[in-house]
Amino acid sequence: MSEPPVYELVNGPDPCDICVSIAGFYPVPPDVPIHLGCECTVRTLDAEGAEDVTYEVRNVEWDEEEWTEEVQGAISNCGNPQQSIDFSWGAEQTTPLEHFDPGVQAEAEAAGWQRPEPQGITGHVDIAADCTLEFTFVARHVSFLFKGELWRVRLSEDPIAGVVTEEEQVDEVGGIFEAMIGGELSGYTVEPCAGEDDYFQSPEESPWMEDDPREIEV
Repeated sequence: MSEPPVYELVNGPDPCDICVSIAGFYPVPPDVPIHLGCECTVRTLDAEGAEDVTYEVRNVEWDEEEWTEEVQGAISNCGNPQQSIDFSWGAEQTTPLEHFDPGVQAEAEAAGWQRPEPQGITGHVDIAADCTLEFTFVARHVSFLFKGELWRVRLSEDPIAGVVTEEEQVDEVGGIFEAMIGGELSGYTVEPCAGEDDYFQSPEESPWMEDDPREIEV
């Protein structure tokens, strides 16, 4: 498998500790300068498309983690008659968070990893007139963290040995995939909508009574 050229972050003449710690090889060109006064540079190790050089992602491994999250929600039917309401929850969460260095996803799939299908929950519910439906939704999430190695393979001609293969690990690569993979309603309650005067224990307490002699402090 052939990948884009490998880039090396080369420290300047007087590097700080941060520059020293991040110097090395990258599958994509890192941004420079790193900070004010930084003289670090990016060097391309091999020209793209060189016939005798290929790149291989090897030894991809991943850690998997699953967890659940409780989400509170409500559907209001205040001021309306009884009706059946269609709802959809999780549509914005079904777009997974994913990023892979070049070649990592393909190598992981070749090693047996299967990309989960993100999904939310949809349906409809009957709500009584002038009520609010309060519910608890339990969402299921999954996360994969990948790591692997990027190797450079160079073929060269030797007058005695013939074609010689030189292999060198030039960097570590990885990836991440997170998504909501399902969910269910764990419980719900139906509450009547509050009226305008429900804030007061009795109508006599309302400061908006007609001809009310009391002053309203604001």
